[in-house]
Amino acid sequence: MPVLRPGPGLPPGTRHFTDRDDVLKRLRREATRAAAGQPRAALLYGPPGIGTSAVALYFGADQGALFPDGRFYVDLRDAAGGSGVEPAAVVGRLLPTMGVEPEQLPPTEAGRVQLYRSLTAGRRALVLVDHVTTAA
Repeated sequence: MPVLRPGPGLPPGTRHFTDRDDVLKRLRREATRAAAGQPRAALLYGPPGIGTSAVALYFGADQGALFPDGRFYVDLRDAAGGSGVEPAAVVGRLLPTMGVEPEQLPPTEAGRVQLYRSLTAGRRALVLVDHVTTAA
């Protein structure tokens, strides 16, 4: 059974970051609220170029101590077609960054989702999925 290993982390964010204190406070509040074993989630959205990726990357770098089990990143921009990316493809891209070797990847979507859940259950990790085009 694979074990969650901190991967390469987040890509570098912008060097100069200003004027997003309210959003950063909300993200920190969500990241530190009691969750009773349930995952926490935050959604940043806006038109291209408004800075949602910059906010997320800055938060992940600045608040890294909140996520001792790792910070993981997957960018869907290069795969974003007209209909978006299937959830199985996202999990398939994410698992290798979590230390899962190719021969350990389950062949089915359900198996990959189950592996992701078992790796992240009870963990304090940040999973940043960037350039998402659908709510699926």
